[in-house]
Amino acid sequence: MNFKRKISLFARTLIFVFFISSINVYAASIKVNSLNVSKQLAKVGETITINASATGSKNLLYQFSIYDGAKWYVLQNYSSKSTTIWKPYRASTSKIKVEVKDKNSEKIYDSKEISYEVYSNVKVQNIVTDKKSPQEIHKEIKLTTNTNLSTDVLYKYSVFDGNTWSALKDYSYDKSCIWKPTKAGIYKLRVDVKEANSLRNSDAVLETNFTVINPIEIQPLSKNKVVNYINTNITLDGLLNSQMNLLTKPQTWNNGVWVDALKDQAQYYLNPNNFINDNGINQFLKLNYMDGITVQDLNAALVGKGVLEGKGQAFLDAGKLYNVNPVYLVAHSLLETGNGTSKLATGILLNSIHETFGDINSKLISLNKDFKVYNVYGCGAYDSNPDLWGSEKAYNDQWFSVEQAIIGGAKYISKGYINNAVYNQNTLYKMRWDMKTLSQISNVQYAHQYATDIGWAYKQSQIMKNIIGKMSNSTFYYEIPKFVQ
Repeated sequence: MNFKRKISLFARTLIFVFFISSINVYAASIKVNSLNVSKQLAKVGETITINASATGSKNLLYQFSIYDGAKWYVLQNYSSKSTTIWKPYRASTSKIKVEVKDKNSEKIYDSKEISYEVYSNVKVQNIVTDKKSPQEIHKEIKLTTNTNLSTDVLYKYSVFDGNTWSALKDYSYDKSCIWKPTKAGIYKLRVDVKEANSLRNSDAVLETNFTVINPIEIQPLSKNKVVNYINTNITLDGLLNSQMNLLTKPQTWNNGVWVDALKDQAQYYLNPNNFINDNGINQFLKLNYMDGITVQDLNAALVGKGVLEGKGQAFLDAGKLYNVNPVYLVAHSLLETGNGTSKLATGILLNSIHETFGDINSKLISLNKDFKVYNVYGCGAYDSNPDLWGSEKAYNDQWFSVEQAIIGGAKYISKGYINNAVYNQNTLYKMRWDMKTLSQISNVQYAHQYATDIGWAYKQSQIMKNIIGKMSNSTFYYEIPKFVQ
């Protein structure tokens, strides 16, 4: 602006002309108070309204910018509009920024920035394997992932062996991957997927468990083995479905904890055809007492087995007394006690017990002194607290020495399972899989089964195989169920 002023001085008129340049208005008080979005989370293609508010001038201009994970770009240039629309086109960890200034200024006086997650629309529907779990080591297994999007999807595969994650295949458009495990175990297979233009590490994830076992050793039956096939009145699928519907689900060991087994995992151990010609055939061995087994045979199997070492006579006496195969008793105790080293095997000190066995909420009854009790077969050792209930079972049955636990526990197993008049569960397979109950009542919720571990019978049979292999004077009889086709 400019202006003139006239002044009279000594009859002379002076005219002063002042020139003042354009004024830059400095509005230091301009402040962005808020920057908001219409949705807390957004998916690709969704419309998001961005709104900002500021104070300090009546002539505010707003500029909105977006960082899409790779670069910044202006969404709305300086305008009096404090609201704009954004429709993200790819998944990323983004940033939204507003810059505010007075319309008469070239200088930005305040800004505000927020982080914002944009998610993909892709979803993993399933991971399909061309071979059912479990499989033997060194077998090629093809993994295929299905998603809700048919194109422009990337897939990455990895596997967890219980200790570390390993990459199987980096991101590619190929939805399949080949995996060839080299050691037995329970694995976790993982697929990460993302849209092709996504800047996120992963847009969606799915994991599934897969069991790998050691190769089955095929061996001919020796002359001292007699096999009989017993017809059943149930299909394998029918028995499997009944097992999966029980309130107490079949269990498998996974990453240090017991978890519900998958249906195909249970099916593998339930199917006798998977074990007829390998070490697993001993799960069909009749568990009734047989002659020809000596104390020396049993003690040889117990060398280095903790508190069980040298207890062959007790196992032989227990077998004769209660009509139970002592080979089975030894194998059972070795598995349940961790080779004679568990707390229940080495003795637990009790000074009180629950009034009602198995009921944690029942009244505690004090004992008149401390009692050290033993349990070598896991009798009554409920999954909820095996040491507690296993020790209280031992006290109730007066197992105050390892020998008493061996002989007394054999009575429990004989009466409850092997020589039970109702269930007649005289093989490991029958003890684990209650065919009698489940063949009569398809929707039953409880079964008469010794263990929940799907591999229990198979694990027992491996121990028995080592003992039986050293014996040549006994004939072993096997009963293998034959399911309705």
